[in-house]
Amino acid sequence: MQLSTTKSLNREKSIRIFCVLYLFSYVSFSMAMTSITPFLTSLGYDIVQRGTILSGYALTTILFQMFFGILADRFQTIRKVLIASLIIFGITSAILFVQSEMNYIFHFIINALSIGLLNTCCGLMDTWVLSSGEEPKAKLSFIKAFGSIGWAISSIIASILVLHFSYAYLSATIVIITIFVLINVIRISDIKKINHTKKIQMSDLAGLFKDRKYALLVFILFLLYSIIVANNGIVIDKMLELGATNTQISYKWTLQSLLEIPTYLFGYRILRRYNHFNLLQLSAFVITIQFVLYSFTSNVIIMILLNLLQMFTTPLVLITSKILIFNLSDTRLKSSSQLVALSIFTGVSSLLMPTVASALSTIVGINKTLFCVALLGVFASILIPKLKQICEI
Repeated sequence: MQLSTTKSLNREKSIRIFCVLYLFSYVSFSMAMTSITPFLTSLGYDIVQRGTILSGYALTTILFQMFFGILADRFQTIRKVLIASLIIFGITSAILFVQSEMNYIFHFIINALSIGLLNTCCGLMDTWVLSSGEEPKAKLSFIKAFGSIGWAISSIIASILVLHFSYAYLSATIVIITIFVLINVIRISDIKKINHTKKIQMSDLAGLFKDRKYALLVFILFLLYSIIVANNGIVIDKMLELGATNTQISYKWTLQSLLEIPTYLFGYRILRRYNHFNLLQLSAFVITIQFVLYSFTSNVIIMILLNLLQMFTTPLVLITSKILIFNLSDTRLKSSSQLVALSIFTGVSSLLMPTVASALSTIVGINKTLFCVALLGVFASILIPKLKQICEI
C-alpha cells in the first residue's frame, strides 16, 4: 500500500514538473518564434526574402527530428537528447536577434538552426510525456495547456521588451529562461530502458511508411499543418500589409495561445469521450472556414478575432496526432515514429508553405493565396473518413 502511494506521489510530482517545463520552455520558444517576422521586417527584408528565410528552418526540422528521434530510441534516453537540443537552441536564438543589420545568409542559417531545434524540442518533450506511463500520457493535453499559457504570456512580454528596450534584451531573456528550463529537465526521470535484441536501423524508419495507416495519417497531418504554418506566416504578412503594429500582431499570438488553453486543459476528457478521427475532421472543417474568412476580410481587428477559432484547430490537431501516432507505432520506435512524423508534417510543410505562399501572393495576391490554402483543409476532410475506415478494418 505504501509503495503504491509512493509511486502515485512520484507520478504526480513528475506531472507537476512537466507542467513547469512546458510553461517556461514555451515562453522561450514563443520569444524566438513570434518575434522573427517583425524583426526581419524591421531590418528591411521584403515578403519573399522573409518567406525564404522562414522556410529554411523546415529542412533543419526534418533533419534534427529524424536524427534526434533515432538517437533517443537507439540509446533509450530523451532527457540527454533534449538537454543538448535546448542548449544549442538557446545559443542560436540569442545570436539571431543580435545581428541588427541585413545579412541574409546569417539570418537564414541561424534562424534555421534555432527554429529547427525549437520544433525538435517540442517533439521530444511530447514523446517524453507519452513514454512516462499511462497517467502522464492521459494528461498530455493538460500538460500542453501550460505550454499555451507560456506562449501567450511570452508574446506580450516579447513585444514589450522590443518596444521599450531592444531585440538584444530579448536575446538575453531567452538565454536566462532556457537555463531555468534546463534545470527543470534534470529534475525529471528519464524514460525506462527496454531491452531490445535488434538495434534500430534506418530501414526501420522506412518501414514505418509501408504501413498504410501511418502513411495516410502523416499525409493528412501534413495538409493540416501546412495551413497552421500559413497562419504563422502569410496571415502575418497580410496583417502587416493592412498596417498592423507589432502590438496588434502580439495580440493575435496571445489570443491564439489563450484559446488553446481550454482545449488542452480538458483535452484528456475530450479524447476519452469523442472519436479521435471525428476530432481531426472537426479541426479540418474549422481551419478551412477560418482561412476562407481570412481571405475576405480587410480589417486587422477582424483578423485578430478570427483566432477565436483556435481552440478547434491547432490544439486538436496536435493532441489527436500524438495519440494516433503513438498507438499505431511499434514499441521499439515510439520516439522515432513521433519525430519522423513530425519531421514530415511540420518540417516539410514549414519548408514548402512559406516559400510557396509568399511566391503565390506576389502572383495572385495575398487574399487568393489564403483561399488556396483553405483548400488544403478540404482535401484533408475528404481523406480523414478513408483513414478511419482503414483503421477499423
